[in-house]
Amino acid sequence: MGQRAKILTEILGFDGCKVKEAFFESAAGERVVPVGSLAMVRETRLVVVVERRWLSRCGQCAGHGLSWLTVRRAEERAIERWEATRPVVPLRLGGVDEKWLGRRHVLDHKFVTIVSNLETGEPVWIGKGRSEDTLKRWLQSLSSEKKATIELFAMDMHRAYWNAVDNTRGLEHVAIVHDPFHIMKLAG
Repeated sequence: MGQRAKILTEILGFDGCKVKEAFFESAAGERVVPVGSLAMVRETRLVVVVERRWLSRCGQCAGHGLSWLTVRRAEERAIERWEATRPVVPLRLGGVDEKWLGRRHVLDHKFVTIVSNLETGEPVWIGKGRSEDTLKRWLQSLSSEKKATIELFAMDMHRAYWNAVDNTRGLEHVAIVHDPFHIMKLAG
């Protein structure tokens, strides 16, 4: 695939496809070849021929295609079964970090805050934004019994997260530590 095709694939957002060919054609359906930098006739249109790069397939037989809706429903049911059967582990060691959503996301917020259980590695909660209020909303939703089991929060040096934990009633006993990655990054 040439550079022009790669750019068209990226701009047009053909998920799972690649641009095989792009050309101009007249209103009569005949190919029009642009000459130098001359402008195209008004009646011409750009024709983009796309080709699928991959198809969603059954993991067992790999023989039939599945719609994304079917895949999403299967994923939701699998998660529901997993959540119903897994043991509930109280949060003792929590990790707090933010994730930048990238420049192409369509949401109003640029970051999400993620709280994870450092013992199991599982995400516990995800919230929109990376402010003190974002984390504080979740912390205030915890019962006093759940707050009592928390011993430590590891986080980067984002002061808003520190303030949220430090200023939440019932978490006065919680130690706040900075994760080693950010310490080394600051030191280096």
